[in-house]
Amino acid sequence: MLLYVQLLLILAFSGTEPEFEQLAADHFFKNIFSEKYPDLKAAELDTKTDSTLHFGIVMNCQQWDEETRKKVYSGGYGKQQELALPNSDIKIKKHRKYTNRLKIAVSPRRKVGDNFYVEVIAYKKLNFVDYFIFRFERDGRLVSICNKSEII
Repeated sequence: MLLYVQLLLILAFSGTEPEFEQLAADHFFKNIFSEKYPDLKAAELDTKTDSTLHFGIVMNCQQWDEETRKKVYSGGYGKQQELALPNSDIKIKKHRKYTNRLKIAVSPRRKVGDNFYVEVIAYKKLNFVDYFIFRFERDGRLVSICNKSEII
């Protein structure tokens, strides 16, 4: 019985790491999408994180020091994750190659020090790319977001 209680206490206090990729996607659809793209009612989301996303835009994130930017830029990715479709008023479709909808991709996390970084990109082919790099603390609290855009 005592062993059973000890096991329960260990499980209760050994909390699992938050799913930073899902937190970034949820925050993007809940708080950023409607503000940044008010005329759009649908988007496409790849339901797996994309490890081909490049964190190069992080070098322009002035709210983070030079050393942090370099570590985020050169850091390795976490493992690929499945994403649940966020609850949203926006119609979220599966990612398709040949449509003109806004496409959303989420990177696997990168760990630098005690923080985790996840990149969300939103793009329309032959139009624009918006980069959002989310910085989370270990407990899943969102610390800051760096946003940059490019016209393509």
